[in-house]
Amino acid sequence: MQNLPQELKDLVKNIGASLGEEIKNVYGNKIYTLVEKLRVEFKDSQNFTSSDKSKHLKESLKKIYKLSDSEAINLCHAYGVYLELVNRAENAYRHFRLASQKQRPSLDSSPYAIIYVFTAHPTEARSEKLMKLFNSTEALLIAYLNDVRDTFKSELKFHLNLILRSSMSSSKKPTVFDEASHIYNIVLEKKILDLQVKMHQKGITVHFRSWVGGDKDGHPFVNHQTMKESLQLSRDIILRYISGHYGKHVKLLKQTDFPLKDLDREALKLSKLFASVKEIKKLDGRRIALLKESFIKYCTLFEKEIKNQSPHLEKIKSIVWLYPTLVLPLEVREDSSLVHEALKDKDYEIYKMLKYLQEISIGERSKWYVRGFILSMCEEASDYQAGLDLVKKALKELYIPVVPLFETQKALSNAQGILTEVFKKNPMLLKHHQKKWHSRFEVMLGYSDSSKESGVFSGKWLIAKAINSIDEYLLAKKLIPVFFHGSGGSVARGGGSLKEQIRWWPKSALNIYKVTIQGEMVARNFGDSLILQSQVSKITKELNEIKNQKMDAKFIATMDEMAILSTAVYKNLFDNDKFVDAIKAATPYLYLDHLKIGSRPSKRQKTTSTELKLRAIPWILCWTQTRGLLPNWFGVGTAWKEISSEHRETILNSYKTSDYLRSFINTLGFSLAKIEIEVFRTYLNEFMEKSHADEVYTIVANELELAQKFFEEVSGQKDLLFFRPWLGESIELRSRMIHPINLLQIRALKNQDYQLLRETVTAIACGMMTTG
Repeated sequence: MQNLPQELKDLVKNIGASLGEEIKNVYGNKIYTLVEKLRVEFKDSQNFTSSDKSKHLKESLKKIYKLSDSEAINLCHAYGVYLELVNRAENAYRHFRLASQKQRPSLDSSPYAIIYVFTAHPTEARSEKLMKLFNSTEALLIAYLNDVRDTFKSELKFHLNLILRSSMSSSKKPTVFDEASHIYNIVLEKKILDLQVKMHQKGITVHFRSWVGGDKDGHPFVNHQTMKESLQLSRDIILRYISGHYGKHVKLLKQTDFPLKDLDREALKLSKLFASVKEIKKLDGRRIALLKESFIKYCTLFEKEIKNQSPHLEKIKSIVWLYPTLVLPLEVREDSSLVHEALKDKDYEIYKMLKYLQEISIGERSKWYVRGFILSMCEEASDYQAGLDLVKKALKELYIPVVPLFETQKALSNAQGILTEVFKKNPMLLKHHQKKWHSRFEVMLGYSDSSKESGVFSGKWLIAKAINSIDEYLLAKKLIPVFFHGSGGSVARGGGSLKEQIRWWPKSALNIYKVTIQGEMVARNFGDSLILQSQVSKITKELNEIKNQKMDAKFIATMDEMAILSTAVYKNLFDNDKFVDAIKAATPYLYLDHLKIGSRPSKRQKTTSTELKLRAIPWILCWTQTRGLLPNWFGVGTAWKEISSEHRETILNSYKTSDYLRSFINTLGFSLAKIEIEVFRTYLNEFMEKSHADEVYTIVANELELAQKFFEEVSGQKDLLFFRPWLGESIELRSRMIHPINLLQIRALKNQDYQLLRETVTAIACGMMTTG
């Protein structure tokens, strides 16, 4: 395999050598020898038959059981650190490659707006302190790639020594404030704000939003106080940025002999107003309005006196435009069933949160603090109506948009019908959106729950039909559709490569591009301004190339049939008691509350339609950790086998022309490439009776074979990652380094060793590049 860049390979090789030396130094020869032995054995086993791989895993597991608890932790940590270092090396290389380009990614044209909505979720499984050490290590790697190498080895080894002495997983469950602090210190870092300003000054609008502190959906620790804390935290950071530029501006002025009495007087007023908005409290919106009025007056007077513009004031203007109330705006979310209850009872926290918004914002400015009220599990027009009524009750008027979140089969299938009924019952709603919000109308689409309910194939197809149906409906009403994509890092949550995610969207979904950024994807794509600029450039490129593709009736009928068959197979599996036993016994499912992953509970408090009541994210986590990734692919193979020859022909022909189908096949190949069925079988064998384990494994293995056949016959390729060869090489190199951690996780589950379990979950996530 020669697809990965040589510079990256050399960098990883150097890191690995230094890590080996420090493993020996910190943990001793025994752990170093075991690390090396397992590494070589699993490298050699890549070419084994499936049966021999299973035998090798079983023999290796016996060795793992013989380790002491401290040796098991050290072994896990050694492999987890290596995998995270590989991630950092790849990020460093991305930065180096982008910085080395003679021509930076183009930012000359863009969608109307690009909106990123940050949400915490699983990334807080990792120790915040250790992530800072990895950040400084990544800076060393970037310097090395730029030929700054005099002290590289000694500094790297010092960092690795400290990293090996620190836990990768968090020892305590984070609070909502912890999550907000983690995210805001990444996305509101000076270099990122500078890039936002630079793009704004070039006419490119990139907005940031947050769910942290406002996402009440099933979260008992989110309330009006967390709202206040989240808003206050971002206010502190944004004011610090503004103060830095204002201070530089004033310092430059003081170095001149130009008489500036009027300007000094206005500057004094401005300073007092800045001080008045440091703390967010009642009537904050009015104080912000006075501050902005005074600032504009000062800028106008300055330009009149100096007959020039101050670069520092111009940057402040951009920040004030991007963050009109000097906060990172929140998006508030609640379950539709609880919104109905809140209409009857003012003690419901969601009502108190909206009332707090009214207190600080007073009317029209509400939207600058909270951009929308999202109704999760919105399945009927009455759910949407309840959201409208609650906002009017709390805010006195519809000052913020109510955004339906369509995420279940029922909701996605009837999305247009729900909107039709709501507009019919509320004739002024259309005019309100046209007058107050420039005709924009927002709808959120949920990938996680649709995939959890029906599998990725059916979930994504439901979204594809819904997005096109809603698009046509809203355009006919002379509204501008804004599609908010609730996607995460993993394929089962709508993730994957940017191209595969968006290639099949209607053009309106790219004119205003809005997505959630979850978990470890926040640090990966927003911790480096060059990488963020590259992401924005890619979105721009896709916007310029994308063409709305009409799906004909024949293709729709074929995909409907595939979805029905696939969903039936998927649901039948999870209706199987033996398989439910497997989920509980042979995954981390029963121990989710011990993992310290995120402030949010792993299960919803209220009853849902699924027996397990798991949230979509931990549901996916279980399948990612055990290397089966079942929601991503289970059911499509049987569906392909059972559809008619006529429908098969339609799919084969459509693959050449349909961006939607091609993107699905590509993401399917990506998922199949990451599966390690023998590792999954090892979990089953350890936690179930042999006959039950064999039965579940046979079901899964047979379906996997059919899914691979589906991929090969439709794409015409045997290589699962023929469209991105370097990724195939990266996955193969990573995969064998994750196997020992899986065996350690089995040990942790067997012994109910929660410290080791947390370490394994974090380490596997580093290898799979997604917690779930």
